[in-house]
Amino acid sequence: MEPITFTEVDCIGIRFPHDDPFVISALLSNYKVRRVLVNNSSSSDIIFLNVNRQPKVEEESLSPLQTPLVGFTGDRVTSMGSIDLSITIGEYLRQTTKLVTFLVVDYLSAYNIILGSTALNAFQAIISTYHLAMKFPTDLRVGTVRGEQTVAKECYVASLKEVKLKKAMIIKGLDVKDENELVRGEPVEELVEVPIDPFNPTKTAKIDANYPPKPKPTLQLSSSNTTMCLPGPIPTCRVDKLLEARFVKNVNYSRWLSNVVLVRKNNGKWRLCVDYSNLNRACPKDSYPLPRIDLLVDATVGHQMLSFIDAFSGYNQILMHPAD
Repeated sequence: MEPITFTEVDCIGIRFPHDDPFVISALLSNYKVRRVLVNNSSSSDIIFLNVNRQPKVEEESLSPLQTPLVGFTGDRVTSMGSIDLSITIGEYLRQTTKLVTFLVVDYLSAYNIILGSTALNAFQAIISTYHLAMKFPTDLRVGTVRGEQTVAKECYVASLKEVKLKKAMIIKGLDVKDENELVRGEPVEELVEVPIDPFNPTKTAKIDANYPPKPKPTLQLSSSNTTMCLPGPIPTCRVDKLLEARFVKNVNYSRWLSNVVLVRKNNGKWRLCVDYSNLNRACPKDSYPLPRIDLLVDATVGHQMLSFIDAFSGYNQILMHPAD
């Protein structure tokens, strides 16, 4: 048997320093499953129910085995049963397949499968968390499975979100409002309703009845930026007071301001989209964009010659004079 060793070559592609868990991908009953956590400190091999449905395994086929699983936080989860599934690790010609008994758990987790010490002993696998690699003997040579460092970080972030949801306190029947009702302030000045839409008289707004006394104002909505404006001169002192109180501010809208519209999706739901039709009409399309010079320079590295033949325009089909 070839000896199993770890060298500096196994560190290629790993970002140091790191303390990432060992997460791999495997074939579970000919289905590729990602986010497989290899945990040699776990005494059980666990598969979660949402992954168990992917290989189309019915819940009735589970063996009746209800085992309480206890984590380091003290949480207890009882398994729904056990099932025997074949799992394959490694790459082609250097892979091995074993029949592993998994405990099926109906629990929300960032991982799909947890391989414990039982499966690792069946594979005769040796793990190096520093190299993020697992090696095991095969019929040909030693097989190697490398950890997916990016996926491991994604699973870690997802697990932190689950912890925050668990820590949220839910108290039923508790009214956090004060016993006294919220007293709203009454306007000092007399208000009158004025229409803001000439086509829909039900849309109104309340303004000061004494402003301006003559003529009676009518609010209008500007179609360009959908802001409410008052026709006629506005007293400067009142505007200065509003500006000083930071109740209003000057807003400069671009002429290319695009409105946000609601668009119905194919599934019946709605989504917010920005209408860039006017901006696209004003931007002519460049059929022959200038390529990025840095990409051209990088593409010529290691080559002795650079061809300037433009095959797209068909210039290479123009016949040349023999003397040239």
